[in-house]
Amino acid sequence: MNLIVISDIYEDREIIEKLKEKIESEKLGRDNLVLITGGLGSYSTQREKNYTDKIKECLKDLLEISSNIIYVTGDTDKKDLDLQMSSVINVHNNHIVLNTSSGKIGIFGYGGAPNSSVRKDQYRYYSNLWDEKLMSDEIKKSLKISYEKVRFSNPDFVI
Repeated sequence: MNLIVISDIYEDREIIEKLKEKIESEKLGRDNLVLITGGLGSYSTQREKNYTDKIKECLKDLLEISSNIIYVTGDTDKKDLDLQMSSVINVHNNHIVLNTSSGKIGIFGYGGAPNSSVRKDQYRYYSNLWDEKLMSDEIKKSLKISYEKVRFSNPDFVI
């Protein structure tokens, strides 16, 4: 199994097509795990349906070269993004353990970005920014719980 980590695709199918071409040229097959570390799209209430549909189109393209897609939302993503797609899992404030050809892999995460990120002045446009002073304990608690749940399953690898 190959691990492919990407971020900031922002609903751009051309980027996904280039990635697919690279994977195919490397003859990596479909036994790939894709991790997306935020930046699936640029969410706003004015384009909510279009936003979700465009992300799904990109992820359907990625599923052609991947057996699973795991993601956390980023600062420009809808905070509670639930795509309801088979083999596509959001691990924000959650975890998953996958049995793969390379062994058991435990994955957990927490999405969003600190309010002090580069988008601080645009806070009203992005639903997934959090104030690290207020969220610090909550984030630590969430990550610790998810980690313990992953560890309980005795994985070969933890991400």
